[in-house]
Amino acid sequence: MAFSSSSSSSSSSSSMPAFDGSMAFAYNASFPSSSMVVSREEFNAFHRIDRSLFARLVFVLGRDIAQSAQVVAFFLWLEHCGQAKNVVAYLTSLPDSFINAVADEVVVCLNCLCYEDFALFAVNFGFHSNFDAIPLIKRLTRNRLTLSLFHQNRENILKGFTKELREVCNRAFEDISASADRFKREKTIVEERKKAEEEINRMMMFSSIHRVPDHGGESSVESAMQNLVLNDQQDSSHNTNAPTDANTMPPPPPPPPVVETPSTVLNIGGGSSDCGASDDRTIFLTFSKGYPISEPEVRSFFTRRFGDVIDVIHMQEVEGNEQPLYARMVLHSGSNIPMMLSGRSKNKFTINGKHVWARKYVRKGPRSPTDASSSYVGSP
Repeated sequence: MAFSSSSSSSSSSSSMPAFDGSMAFAYNASFPSSSMVVSREEFNAFHRIDRSLFARLVFVLGRDIAQSAQVVAFFLWLEHCGQAKNVVAYLTSLPDSFINAVADEVVVCLNCLCYEDFALFAVNFGFHSNFDAIPLIKRLTRNRLTLSLFHQNRENILKGFTKELREVCNRAFEDISASADRFKREKTIVEERKKAEEEINRMMMFSSIHRVPDHGGESSVESAMQNLVLNDQQDSSHNTNAPTDANTMPPPPPPPPVVETPSTVLNIGGGSSDCGASDDRTIFLTFSKGYPISEPEVRSFFTRRFGDVIDVIHMQEVEGNEQPLYARMVLHSGSNIPMMLSGRSKNKFTINGKHVWARKYVRKGPRSPTDASSSYVGSP
């Protein structure tokens, strides 16, 4: 049983250990004897600061429960390997916006550890050599840690991180996780009920606007439709010159001419619009490995935030229960891209607590008929 916490680090030496490569990631936390019996109340009380940070992540910031436990486990590992003294207690004193930003960077670090090839990770997430993806974590560790250094020591880090997650976080956060799960379910029910009520009100308003008064003084769409049918029947019965044979009916007017534009010319290879035209209004999205996200989640998030801007979303085609790691989001207009990317080359979003990177789509070269993903920069 791991009996470690941010609160226990206060007894450590006041000076930070020297940073010398892989040795800096040695896991040096000490644990009590396995024969020691600790009650649940004592265990939770000892980890009250860790529990406080976890509660803020899931209740205040609305982040994913499992991901939040991993974030706190990562901070505990930083403390016990000597890279960030009392970091959990320090974070609890900071604003929610800062905590959320640091948590996003932790997710980037954990995704980095999932890749055996660091170059592939950098390509998939759109990181170039000069891009600083974890500036806040570097600040917390006095510029000692970088993503490349994390990856070089991934085995030691995963070992210590997993130990903190399994022996501390999963046990200390069990009751909070259950409460957060109930809270999220109840919140979802309330939101769905609110949407249903808004839809009903909208339908009732639409019905009242299109209501037509009948001869009895009442108003209803049904009575108006019935009056129209009766009037048509009466007109046809009194019109003796009306044609009775289908062969004598006048021919229908010719259809209007079709003007071929890039948006109306069919693309036989798949899709009803010109590929080149859609490229200029496409955003490339990259998802975090281990945190699956669905197309409805992506569409709902961007629609709520930016309005009706999405034309179509193409998720990565996967087999079985595999997770899509990227998607192409085609907008109605390319003029929305700078707004959605906040004027930067790439922007990051948090969708239901899951990290998503967005950037302007750029085609690599001629599209392969057998592998659509091969023609996109940054695709796995």
